[in-house]
Amino acid sequence: MLNHTTQTEAVVATATLKIKLVTRQEWQWAWVWSIVTVVLTMLPFLWAWLTAPPGSQFMGLLFNAADGNSYLAKMQQGHTGWLFHLTYSPEPSQGAFIFVPYLLLGRLAAVTGLSNVAVFHAARLLFGLALLLVSYLFISSFLAEIRQRRLAFLLLCFGAGIGWLLLPFVGLDASVDTWVAESLTFFTITANPHFPLATLLLLLAIMGLRTVFQVAARIRWQTVAKTALIAFLLGWVHPFLLISLIAIMGVYLLRLNLAARHFTLSSWLALAWVGLAGAPGPLYTYLVTNTDPVLRAWMSQNQTLSPWPWFYLTGYGLLAILAGLGGWRVEHRRWPGDETRQQNLQLLTTWVGVTLVLLYVPVSFQRRFVEGLHLPVAVLATLGFLEVLWPWYRQHRPKAKLARWSGRLLLLCSVSTFVVPLLFTPFGNTRFDPITGVSHFLYYYDDEVAGFSWLATHTQPEDTVMAGPVDGSFIPAWAGNHVFYGHRLETVDNQHKLQLLRQFFQVRTSPADRNQLIQQYNLRYLYYGAEEKNLFTTAPPFDPTLAGWPVVFQNQRVKIYKLTAN
Repeated sequence: MLNHTTQTEAVVATATLKIKLVTRQEWQWAWVWSIVTVVLTMLPFLWAWLTAPPGSQFMGLLFNAADGNSYLAKMQQGHTGWLFHLTYSPEPSQGAFIFVPYLLLGRLAAVTGLSNVAVFHAARLLFGLALLLVSYLFISSFLAEIRQRRLAFLLLCFGAGIGWLLLPFVGLDASVDTWVAESLTFFTITANPHFPLATLLLLLAIMGLRTVFQVAARIRWQTVAKTALIAFLLGWVHPFLLISLIAIMGVYLLRLNLAARHFTLSSWLALAWVGLAGAPGPLYTYLVTNTDPVLRAWMSQNQTLSPWPWFYLTGYGLLAILAGLGGWRVEHRRWPGDETRQQNLQLLTTWVGVTLVLLYVPVSFQRRFVEGLHLPVAVLATLGFLEVLWPWYRQHRPKAKLARWSGRLLLLCSVSTFVVPLLFTPFGNTRFDPITGVSHFLYYYDDEVAGFSWLATHTQPEDTVMAGPVDGSFIPAWAGNHVFYGHRLETVDNQHKLQLLRQFFQVRTSPADRNQLIQQYNLRYLYYGAEEKNLFTTAPPFDPTLAGWPVVFQNQRVKIYKLTAN
């Protein structure tokens, strides 16, 4: 027992010493690069805004605009209430206190008078900056040398895979670094506010539990209480990550106990307490999405499955190879005179190993577990480069000409980070919508936005609007209405709704069939713009005026009809 206590206190002393060695000058460097990183995530948005064509508006979203609109729609609901309703589907629901960050951000927008888009991006940048600064503190507790810390941090900020090389051949879906925002820190900060916030909370909880485990002989319950509060918040922000937290730290604590041949009951009690503190959010989310029929139908199709393993390998590219070398260094070699360093670093290999298992457990949200993985990969890649590859190069310099290019290869790790956002800037001002065969505009004409504004002012949130899939993506975000179809995952029974949408806009559909659709789904308004005029048809488009519906709003580009079943 005495030996175990001495060992754990030595671990704490070592970790604390390394954290204290973060000098003021080093923090200034970390602040500068953190600010540079979050500013770079904003540049594509600024470019799109500044280059908006005359008479049009940039809608504020680039990367995965469909999900971005759904977040803005949740903020719109936060203006007037505290419950989330599935506005991308016409079915009424009881509502639920989920997606809490966006309900709170919407309330903040209402109080301050700022637009939802402005609050969305401000929160994204603020949480992103906090995530990077805490990440540097986390890195510094593992890596003692400044050059190691800086390399790991820059890899965290900009490191990516080889998806950019595969783009011309197989498109965006061939590598997670081009479409899974959670997989890389830069994209995590670029995509939305709740990804960096959730990753920040996960990191803080891991740091808190690590401290608790290292002083298990005289456990600090104040630290446990703080960590439990963080886990409680994490459970409401991103319920899936509570599973990651408990799995990672549970396996790590088991490894510590096996290595010390000592079962630390107090540490296991602390882990259980943190897990219980984080449980209300996930438990409430599970219950409410299984008792409300509409939310249950939504969750049944809301699947985010992991792609094949090689999609992750290409997504991390050279980082994955170097992290493998770094992981081997941690698990199979010793640091004479500093055995506690290996025990400390094994948290990183445990994090990676547990995540790789979670990515393929039989649940519908497998891919969510990749969030945060980039941090241990970056630290292990740094160890692989500086403590394995580089010493090998120096020893075999004449036979290792390729190794001299290693630094340049590490630089190439950042290419996807900058290439992919450029794909969503206004090179053509549009993105092709594979569902409908029409272009998805980054910009909307002022007349089209005026139609959204009329809906926001003159209709009720529960009023359901019929529109095309692209306009249907924007209406809940900008007007607050329900739509018949607007999101691949958040429209209940989306494939059937897409067929009915096609039927509604086809000329050959009988008035009786349209009337039945209007009555069945309680449709109130038809938003009829350029997309709806050319939707699903090569024949003359359907003319709503022939149905006898009154026009309640019109300008040069948009008409809004009040739907009635005649």
